[in-house]
Amino acid sequence: MNKICTKCKVIKSIDDFGIAKRAKDGHNCMCMMCAREFGRSIYGRKYQDPVYREKFREDAKKYRLKSHKNDKITSWRRQGVIFRDDNEASYWYDLLLLDTTLCNWCGCSNSTSSRHYRGQSILLSLDHDHVTGRPRQFLCHGCNFLEGRIAKMSPEMLFIFKLRVADL
Repeated sequence: MNKICTKCKVIKSIDDFGIAKRAKDGHNCMCMMCAREFGRSIYGRKYQDPVYREKFREDAKKYRLKSHKNDKITSWRRQGVIFRDDNEASYWYDLLLLDTTLCNWCGCSNSTSSRHYRGQSILLSLDHDHVTGRPRQFLCHGCNFLEGRIAKMSPEMLFIFKLRVADL
C-alpha cells in the first residue's frame, strides 16, 4: 500500500510512515524522513535561540522549586505534622530555606550542611508534637534523632537535656 507524504509530496510505501493511532489509516501524514527533518528544524529554532533557552531555564527552575516545596510540605504532612492552613505550611517552608534558620538546640545552621537537594540544603528537620501534630521548631538531624530517643525514655530526661543544651 502507498501513501503521499504531505511534506515532500512523494508517493512512498506505507512502511515509510510512522504509526499514528488517531489517523484514519493508522499512520502519520509525513514520512519518517520528513518528520525527522521537521523535528530537527523546530529543535534548531527553539533550543538554539538564547532568549528561548534562558526563558526555558527560568521556567524549569521555578517549577523545580515549586515542586520541592510541595514535596516537602507533603512529606511533613505524611509524618504527622498538622498545619492550620496552606499559608502556615508555606511559612514553615520559607523559614527552612533561610540561611539564618538555626537548630533550636545546638545552633547549627542550614548553610553548614553537606547534604543538598536541587541546590537547597536539607540539614534541618521540622520537629512537631506527636500528640497534637503541631509544628514546634527546626532541629538538625542529630538533635531530632536524640530528641526522639530521649522522649521515648522519659519526658523528664528530655527536659533536663534541653536545659543542658541551652547552657552550652
